[in-house]
Amino acid sequence: MQKSTSINLDAMGLEQLKSLHATLGERIARAERHQARDRIIEIARANGLSVQFSDAMKTPLPSTPAPVAASNGNGKGNGNGHVKKARKAKGAKRPVPAKYRNPDNHAETWSGRGRQPRWLAPLTKSGRELTEFQISR
Repeated sequence: MQKSTSINLDAMGLEQLKSLHATLGERIARAERHQARDRIIEIARANGLSVQFSDAMKTPLPSTPAPVAASNGNGKGNGNGHVKKARKAKGAKRPVPAKYRNPDNHAETWSGRGRQPRWLAPLTKSGRELTEFQISR
């Protein structure tokens, strides 16, 4: 286990906190990769196999924590910390309203997206127009 370092988060500005967040995310990802690598090696050896990794996976984890960008007094850090912007989570997609309805079975509808449904394809191939099946709004 590594020596713990005390950090006063309350004294840090927004940019410093963002820099620390990015650094921690990178360190956690690297530690998880190395943990997975060690598990793969363990499983391979248990089954009499050998494993070779790229040079990126062979590098050991650093024993000292990454430095946190120091503040220059304005609460914005000193500008040398790299901060990644968080991606917005994609929400659940809403169902698209139906545009076409099967005249023989009103429960069968189609939004007009993707492949034509089985009930519609033979009707349009026989010469009927797609507009004949539109749901009036």
